Amino acid sequence: GYKNKSQYNESIAKEIVEGIEEEEEEWKDILKKL
Repeated sequence: GYKNKSQYNESIAKEIVEGIEEEEEEWKDILKKL
């Protein structure tokens, strides 16, 4: 449970950032193989 909306938004923002960072790692691996 989230105490308020900003805490909820913060957790979503963290998940998005972590997802982007993971995708960047995948892109680096793909580019190395080219």
